[in-house]
Amino acid sequence: MEDSGIAITKPESVGIIRKIVILTLVISTITDFYGYGTFNFTYITSVILAIVCFVKNKGIRNVMPRFLTLYLVYYAIAHFISISNDSLVSILPLGLIKIFLVYAMLFYEFDFQTFHKYYYYVALICIAFFLVQFFVLTFMGINLPGIVPGLPTIMGEDGAMFNEEKDYSKYVSSFFSEKAKFAQFLLPLLCIELFGVVKRRWMFILLIVVCIVLTSSGNGFLGLIVISFFYIVHSIRNGITFRKVLMLLVLGMVSFVLVGYYLTTERGEEVIERQDQLTESEIGEASSGQSGFIRIYSGYYVFSDYSLWEQIVGINSSEGLRQKIDDSSVGFLFDEDNLYFNNFFSILVRTGYIGLVLMILLIVSLWKKTDVCGHSLLCLYVALSFIASFYFINFMAIYFILPYYFSTEKKKII
Repeated sequence: MEDSGIAITKPESVGIIRKIVILTLVISTITDFYGYGTFNFTYITSVILAIVCFVKNKGIRNVMPRFLTLYLVYYAIAHFISISNDSLVSILPLGLIKIFLVYAMLFYEFDFQTFHKYYYYVALICIAFFLVQFFVLTFMGINLPGIVPGLPTIMGEDGAMFNEEKDYSKYVSSFFSEKAKFAQFLLPLLCIELFGVVKRRWMFILLIVVCIVLTSSGNGFLGLIVISFFYIVHSIRNGITFRKVLMLLVLGMVSFVLVGYYLTTERGEEVIERQDQLTESEIGEASSGQSGFIRIYSGYYVFSDYSLWEQIVGINSSEGLRQKIDDSSVGFLFDEDNLYFNNFFSILVRTGYIGLVLMILLIVSLWKKTDVCGHSLLCLYVALSFIASFYFINFMAIYFILPYYFSTEKKKII
């Protein structure tokens, strides 16, 4: 019989606060783009909700995995080791306090059925709009805006100005600021739909795959490779049936035809050219942290300039990291406010080899106790960490919460 995931028992009730927390987690990849610099809408709403939950629960209910808590503790230690002045802002690891409070809230308030329902409906809306955008751009040459005009963005301009600049681009990204963000949003949902629910919705799965392919995002293609590998291995282990073979053939042929057709288009040729050489556009993207290749390149050279002690413990202060970037051979790739690397090098440059070991222990400990859905999400997290920057944003919590939730021991978070 086909193994189609773990059936989750529905809780008696899900309060309004918990629903809001889960909804803000689902849409956080969209709301990350709105706001004022560091204080984006996700940041503001998360802090407010964390305070509300702190009061409601009469304290912090930390049910995070042990090694995640240990990593955050070491994150604070690395900060104190790295600070070079005694100002209050430098001494207090405000970013860590926010991360700890918000992640503790997300783990404690998580409810799978509510999360999955919201994730499904938000994704449906985003997919529908993306397909409209894609066909309008393809056949009419018009790029329909997905960013809300009038709202401030972290780019320092309102949504209308961003849409005006994006109107000249040759890609669409639904309600997200860039196509990579849309692909990152869809990939965990694809894991859930394939491995984490009792009944698979194959048409919806196909829609997700088509949209990821159409984004032409490197994040998307890498994610599809990882997830496809897991689906094939999972199918073989649970016995090959005619239905599985048919679905694999259909998905394979559809993906092959779409990719083949896409690579013959003007936008497809741009994707190929991007893999062949480092273009000027990628250099430009580096300053805003958009190019995965540049993040790998820059992170390596910044970290290689660390002393042995710094490589072991990391440099977890903005001032110290800024100085190391300026002194490195790739300092010209970063503007004044840019301290972004891919996830892998974010761990290394900020918390060193000690932080990397703790993160590996976290992944291994989750791997041992979770199922195939958790395994696919953990591998997806590792793969994307080498080309994407989502270091401890709210959405990153999904890669740890779900493997923790889909435990082979049926461990419950609450």
